[in-house]
Amino acid sequence: MNPDEALAKARALAKSGSVAEAANLYRQILARQPQNKKAKKELKGLQKSAEASEQQRGLEYDLQSLVALYSSGDTDRALAQAMHLKKIYPQQPLPLNIIGVIQNQRGNFEAAVKYCKQALELEPSYGDALNNLSSALHKLGRLDEAESCYLRLLSVQGDDPDAFFNLANVCKEKGNFSGAARCYQKSLNLRPLYEPAHIALGQTLISLKAYPGALASFNKALELNPQSTDAHCGIGNLLHARDRSFEAISWHKDALKLDAGNLAAKYGMAQALIATGKSAAAVPLIKEYLAAHPDSRARHLLDTAQGNNSEIASYSDGER
Repeated sequence: MNPDEALAKARALAKSGSVAEAANLYRQILARQPQNKKAKKELKGLQKSAEASEQQRGLEYDLQSLVALYSSGDTDRALAQAMHLKKIYPQQPLPLNIIGVIQNQRGNFEAAVKYCKQALELEPSYGDALNNLSSALHKLGRLDEAESCYLRLLSVQGDDPDAFFNLANVCKEKGNFSGAARCYQKSLNLRPLYEPAHIALGQTLISLKAYPGALASFNKALELNPQSTDAHCGIGNLLHARDRSFEAISWHKDALKLDAGNLAAKYGMAQALIATGKSAAAVPLIKEYLAAHPDSRARHLLDTAQGNNSEIASYSDGER
C-alpha cells in the first residue's frame, strides 16, 4: 500500500469511528516517512479529537452520576458532589442548579437564588433553573420577581401546567385574582384532572364573587375526589360568602369528618358559627387555628367572637 492509499484508509477509519486503528495506521506511515506532513497533522488532530471525546465522556458520566445521586434522595452526598463538580466544570450549569434545588428544599432560599442565578448566567434558557429560581423567590416573598421569572419560564418552554399553576399562586398572593383565575384555567386546560387547580380556581372565584363558577370548580374537584376535604371546605366558604351560613356549617362539618384536624375547615366553621349567632362555639376553633397560624385575620375573628359573647352575656345579665 503506497502512502497516499494508506492516508486515505486512515482517514476512512477515523471517519467510521475506528480511532485506534486509524492512529496505528498513521504511525505506520510516519515510521516509513517521518517527514510526512499530512500524516503528522492528521494524527495530531485525531489525538486531540480523541482527548476531547474522552473528556466529554467523563463529563457526561459525572453529570449523570450526580443526577442519579440526587434522584436517590441522598441529598447530603449530592450536595457535596455538586460542589465538587462545579469547581471541575465551571461552565456547566447542572451542578449549580442541583445545589440550588437542594438549598431550596432545605429552606435556604437566598442560597437557592444565588446558585440558580449562576446556572442561568451560563444557560439563560435553562428551564429547571428558572423553575427553581421562581420557587425560591416566591418563598422569600419576592412576588414581583417570582412572577417575572415564571413568565420567563413559560416563554422558554412553552405552555406548562405546573408553571401556570405556580404563576397563579403568585398572582393570588399579590391580590391579582383575575390574573390568578386566568392562569389556573390555563393550567387546567393543559391538565384537566388536577384536583388542586380546581380547588384553587374555586377559592379565587369566591374572591371575585363569581359564585357559579366557584361552585362548578368545587363540584369538579369532588367528582375527581369525593373525599376532598378542601372541596367540602370550599363549598362551605362559598355558602358563607352568599349569606347561607347555616348550610355552610353542614359542609364544614362534613370536611371535619373527613379530616378532624383540618384547620381551614375549623376556621370556615368558626366564621359560619359567628354569622349564625353561635360565637361561643366558634372561640375554641379560632384558638386552635391561631395556635398554628397567628395571623391578624384570625385574631380579628377571635375578637369578634369574644366581643359577641360579651354582648350576649351583658344582655342576659340585664334581662335577669
